[in-house]
Amino acid sequence: MQEEVPEASPASTQSPADLRLAVSSLSSLAQATARGTTSRLRAMTPTAAIKDGALQNQLVNVEERLNAQILRVQQQGDRLRDVALSRMEAKVGAFETLQPKFDRRIAELSGSVKGLSDEMQSQLRRVDQIDSRLWDWRHQLEEEIRGRLSEVEQTLQQTASSQRITKASAEDSAKKMATRLLRIEGALEEHHANAEDASTGIVQLHSRLEELEESHQLRHAQHDEAFGAQAERLRAKEVETGAAHAALELRVNDTESLLQATSHKLDVLTQECNDFRSRLEVQEEKSRSMRTMQDTKDEQFRALVDRVERENFEGRLKALQSRIQDMEESGVQAQEQLQILQQGLERQEQNQQYQLGRLPSPRMLAAAEPAEAGQSRVWQGRLDKLEEQLNSVQEQLEALRGEQSLAPHISALVTQLKDITPKVISHDSDLQKLRDKVQSLESFTGAAEVRSFEPAKDSPEVEEPQGPKQQSRQTLPEAQEEAAATAQTPAETDEIDMANAGDEKALTPQQARAAWQLRQNSPRSAQV
Repeated sequence: MQEEVPEASPASTQSPADLRLAVSSLSSLAQATARGTTSRLRAMTPTAAIKDGALQNQLVNVEERLNAQILRVQQQGDRLRDVALSRMEAKVGAFETLQPKFDRRIAELSGSVKGLSDEMQSQLRRVDQIDSRLWDWRHQLEEEIRGRLSEVEQTLQQTASSQRITKASAEDSAKKMATRLLRIEGALEEHHANAEDASTGIVQLHSRLEELEESHQLRHAQHDEAFGAQAERLRAKEVETGAAHAALELRVNDTESLLQATSHKLDVLTQECNDFRSRLEVQEEKSRSMRTMQDTKDEQFRALVDRVERENFEGRLKALQSRIQDMEESGVQAQEQLQILQQGLERQEQNQQYQLGRLPSPRMLAAAEPAEAGQSRVWQGRLDKLEEQLNSVQEQLEALRGEQSLAPHISALVTQLKDITPKVISHDSDLQKLRDKVQSLESFTGAAEVRSFEPAKDSPEVEEPQGPKQQSRQTLPEAQEEAAATAQTPAETDEIDMANAGDEKALTPQQARAAWQLRQNSPRSAQV
């Protein structure tokens, strides 16, 4: 609403207050002059009175002009006031139209703030639940790892003790086997000596027969020379020599039968020695294979021990504890940030309520000056600031949601523990296998000890000084008994080989030298 305002004179450009002061001063001055003129007119001449009357008339005219000017200024002020009031009413109407929008926006902001506060509370509850779960999971994990470590230590101690026992039993069995082999070699040497005695006896008999033949030839020549005189005596002597020759032939036949029997016995002994040699070779091969297997098992066991030492469960537990502490610290920091944000939201709500309480009513806006219309911009700026703060709060909430990426780290730790469990299970299975093998070795060593006591009872019979025939008759059953004792089942031979392979590492230098001598003597006995 614009109205045409008449142009004022230079005097009208002054403010109404200045005009009022000027009018009051002029009126007082006119009154003073009027009083002075009346007193002067009484005392002055007529010419002076005329001049004073003219001056008074001029003052009256000036007063009238001033009154007219004042009226014009008052009218102009009224028109300006009306224009300002109309503008103010228009702005108040615009504010009244914008008031529902502001109310709606404030309601939306309050709803979003409430939603954010609810979400923050839910996040706090979730963080508390995660902390409790992490605490429970940590205790459970520590208990399980402690139990597993104690079980592993117990199993290692048991395996160490069982290995020591098996080593001692295997050493005893090896010593007993060495003594048995020495006995067999002594028996073979005795048989060899008996065979040499028999061969020397046969050679002596052959030499005696040759001597007899030579003597017979000499006698035959003497008999030919004295044939005529001593024919009858020679015939008698021939009869006697024929009887002696028959006796000698009988003795030779007996010696040949004895030689055949001894040769047959020697063949049997050589076959048995060859069998023993083949069995020893097979046993050596099996012992080598079992030695390699034992070496591989020892390497695997050492690798497992090294792996357990390298994996450093204590270091991992410390790392887990440090991670859990870091997570707890981050959770505490998140709680502190949430509390700070909550306090900031509460302060913002209080500020909003305070600002809403300070919002002017339409009547106050109507009565306010035109300069107060610029406060709407201030309110708009404050609303923009509130929106920016709410956006920052939302960004912080999103950052807190991003910090919830701790769950993948926890799942990764769980997967690592799941990867460790099969390794522990495999280690337990390997230890169980070692226990089974140790039990089998213990059972075998017990059986070997029982068997080693049986031939010891018959050993004095071998050492008794008897003739060659009786010795050969006694050694054959003993060899058969030893062959039957050594002819064991494949499982027993495998167990023996395992025991030998496991104990060859623990032999002393003297025991190794004795074993080497036994191996060197075994081909000689086979050749004999």
